Amino acid sequence: TLGARAGRSAVTVLRAAMCGLVKGLRVIPGTLLLTPTHLYFAPDADEALASNALERLWPLVGLRELHARRYLLRASALELVFDSGQTFFLHLVSAAARCRMQAALYARPLPALAPGHSRVVEPGGSVPRQEAARWTRQWRERQISTFDYLARVNSLAQRTPNDLTQYPVFPWVLSNYESEDLDLSDPANFRDLSRPVGALLDDSHSTLRENYALLAEQWQSEGHEGGAFKPFHYGS
Repeated sequence: TLGARAGRSAVTVLRAAMCGLVKGLRVIPGTLLLTPTHLYFAPDADEALASNALERLWPLVGLRELHARRYLLRASALELVFDSGQTFFLHLVSAAARCRMQAALYARPLPALAPGHSRVVEPGGSVPRQEAARWTRQWRERQISTFDYLARVNSLAQRTPNDLTQYPVFPWVLSNYESEDLDLSDPANFRDLSRPVGALLDDSHSTLRENYALLAEQWQSEGHEGGAFKPFHYGS
């Protein structure tokens, strides 16, 4: 029980919400409870029996970042980042439920919250965009690694490894993955940055140009009224 996990006989629940703990392609349904000192996730009884899903108890004193996220294109998720480096992705039932839980969390002291972290409930609200300039300076001065810098920029764009539909994007810039020693002054070791990844091969590049020309011709002759699309190189 929550009382036993928190080491108390009785615990005050400040807010409760139905949610799902997202673990890759799996979503564990349960209930999220906020107490004065902890955040507690209890999986549904059926889920706990069927998949041996475990309860989670997170101390608020270690919460470093709190991100409002989208999940399946809905503004209904929260991502928790703790000072231990662990992250957890929670899908609430609606945007309103997420905002209420986010506001309740911001009302707690949260001593480990990152410097400059916003306490305003807003879509995607957490670390302000001004932080990006500081991250760039730290990266240029080699205070943080390239991986950490790109991970933070992806987080600012609401991308996270906890959601496979919004997985972080890392640029592919090298072409040589065979040499034991890499000469970064040799242009041959880098891919052609004048083309996007999807058009690196000449055959792919030609196909994209041909498709664009065909769409342009259809748009000119038929237009939107005829069901044609505006010409584009990439789409989904």
